[in-house]
Amino acid sequence: MSSVIYTATRSVTGSHVAGNNYALDFSAGKLNRKSKTAQKPHIARGGQSETLRYRQTITWDITTTRVTGPNMPLLREFLDSVDGGEVFTFDPYGTNAMPDNPVSCKLDSDSYNENRHGTTDSFRVSFRVKQL
Repeated sequence: MSSVIYTATRSVTGSHVAGNNYALDFSAGKLNRKSKTAQKPHIARGGQSETLRYRQTITWDITTTRVTGPNMPLLREFLDSVDGGEVFTFDPYGTNAMPDNPVSCKLDSDSYNENRHGTTDSFRVSFRVKQL
C-alpha cells in the first residue's frame, strides 16, 4: 500500500469539503524510484579530480492496481487537487494508519493517465511525483 495526504481543492467529491486535508491509501502495482544527480566533474592541472554535486532529484513513477467504484472519484480528487503544484505528503510503502517514510512531494508531470480495463469501470492510474 501507498498513501497520500493532500488538501482538497478541485474535483471535490462526496462529503469532502474544499480546503480540508484528506488521507488516501491506494495499492500501487508499479512503484519505481528514480534518482538523478546534477553534478559537474573538474580536473585540476595536477591531475586531481573532484566532482561538484549541485542537487539530487528523486522522482517516483506510480501506477495503481485496478481502481474501482468509489475509490476512483477520490483518486481524481487527489490528483486534480495537486496538479497545480500543490505540496502533499506521499508515503510509498506505508498507510495512513501505519506510516513508513512519508515525504513531501509535488506532482512532477502536467498530467496523469487513466487506463480503463476492458469495458468495466475499473482503471489503472499512472502519474509521477517529485520528492522535495
